[in-house]
Amino acid sequence: MTRLGLVASGTFFFGYLAIQLVVPARAWFDPDATRLTWRMYSGRSEHPRFAVVFADGTTRELGLLMRRSSSIRVLGPSVDQARFAPPFLCQRWPDVRIVLLRYSAPVREEIVPCPAAAR
Repeated sequence: MTRLGLVASGTFFFGYLAIQLVVPARAWFDPDATRLTWRMYSGRSEHPRFAVVFADGTTRELGLLMRRSSSIRVLGPSVDQARFAPPFLCQRWPDVRIVLLRYSAPVREEIVPCPAAAR
């Protein structure tokens, strides 16, 4: 009975350890697998973080517009944020002059000026 208990506890331990490593590692091979993975908690996202620059030079960080924890939820995950969010933000706030799109992977920043008609 001791040997059976040792085999059972070893099987449970290594099975549990395998689940803890394999499930999060799925994100390396499946780019859409973000739930229950390391990427879910890492803060890395392919979606841009938004910021707006007002006419007086002040900047307001908006974060990820598709997250509910962001200060404003504007878009859902199926919308091309880089295309549709800047015109929406320019129309929402007449004092906005520039919309900044900040990407974290790879690190880059896009500057989208608001058209004069939206001001």
